[in-house]
Amino acid sequence: MIRRIVFAALLAWGVGSGVVAHAQDLEEEKPRMPAARSADAGQFLPFTLASRVDSQRAFVTTLGGYDSARQSALLQGSTEINVWGPIAIRAGVVYTETTNTLQPTFGAHVQLLKQEHHGVDGSVLVVYKPEGFTEGEGEIEAAFTVGRRFGRTGIFGNLVYGQDPEGNERDGEVRAAALYSLRENLQAGFDTRLRFDLGSSNTAQRIAKLEADYDLVAGPTASYCLGPFAVIAQGGASLFKLSNQSLRTGGIGLAGIAAVY
Repeated sequence: MIRRIVFAALLAWGVGSGVVAHAQDLEEEKPRMPAARSADAGQFLPFTLASRVDSQRAFVTTLGGYDSARQSALLQGSTEINVWGPIAIRAGVVYTETTNTLQPTFGAHVQLLKQEHHGVDGSVLVVYKPEGFTEGEGEIEAAFTVGRRFGRTGIFGNLVYGQDPEGNERDGEVRAAALYSLRENLQAGFDTRLRFDLGSSNTAQRIAKLEADYDLVAGPTASYCLGPFAVIAQGGASLFKLSNQSLRTGGIGLAGIAAVY
């Protein structure tokens, strides 16, 4: 009799555990919002570039705002399309101060490392931009990106080098960001970008043209996802230093929308 009672208890415990485990598996397998996966990967950060190209087939973002240190409007739109495996192409438009118009930008993004296999995500990106930090006529920019998720927290970093097609002027960038998933569809964190001049073949001409020495933008960022769409916001401080001039300080504000496919 005692053996039957013990056997029945063990059987009930095993069945119950199986039900709980199955329920947990179903919970883990529950499909997430498409935009939420991209937000986790850092795709909606205003400044820092994400390292993954496989969090969606394609995405489009549009951001606009104002930088009071530069006394300039900010407007850009970009899309990235995963064309095969770890390779994606990028294209978009960006507002340039020199022409006061929207100009095209394009490039390629290749993911080299995956957190699942290498411990971190990593990629390289090469793009043409119609206006660089010190290159008013345009620049070729190369970036190396890394990223990693720790549960609800994601950290991202970029090292960027840019120069004009002739190699006369050069600049560098360091970008860093951290995000925390407050909810499945709500990410909040911090995004920052530091740009600095790396020299010119004609220093006297550079000083005469009052080109920039460095600039910095940093502040809180957030994205809210609804299905395949997301709303993005960024605020914070802006610092801007021109050659032979005092440092300018101000604020920056950006808002935009994104969609994934």
